[in-house]
Parts: sequence; structure tokens; C-alpha cells
Amino acid sequence: RIAAIARAGTARLCGGKEAVEKRLDKPFAQVTDAELSALLDDAKAREGGYAGPSPLDQQLTATQKKSRIAAIARAGTARLCGGKEAVEKRLDKPFAQVTDAELSALL
Repeated sequence: RIAAIARAGTARLCGGKEAVEKRLDKPFAQVTDAELSALLDDAKAREGGYAGPSPLDQQLTATQKKSRIAAIARAGTARLCGGKEAVEKRLDKPFAQVTDAELSALL
């Protein structure tokens, strides 16, 4: 039961069950935990400003993987600061233009 609740919560963070099914082109019941985890990481990376390929679409190069991990960290830091919109409002500029130093200062 707890695992099912966790899977449903992860699906919501990825855009919902229907979005997961559409993205992976299979019923949600057949989606593995690894695939769901990759989708969640991808959603977090995109929230943090990563615009490269999804790990489900192709193998990432070392540089792409490093960029993706940095974007996930930026998204997490933004969430701790009240979200992307709050960061943009406080710094009066788009999130993509916020430097890591400015983001750290907000913490």
C-alpha cells in the first residue's frame, strides 16, 4: 500500500498518471519503478532549467549528465527558497538568468 501511494505521488510530480502513460506509451501498471524514477529526475531537471535530452530518449554524455544533475540541484534549491516564481520575484529576473551564487545567497 505504501509503495502504491509513493508511485502515485511520483506520477503526480511527473504530470499525472496519464502523462506518464503517454510518455512511456504503456499502461501505468506496467511502468517500472526505475522508469518512474527517471521521469521524476527528468521533471526536476527541467524545472531547474535543463533543456537537453531525456535519459529515456538516449544515453547521456558525461557533460549532459553533469548539466542534468546541476539542474536538479538548482530546482531543489529553488524549492527550498519558495519555488522558482518566488526566486524570480525576489531577484527580479528569470530563473534561467539566476546564478548559483545568487541562489545560494537566498538560502
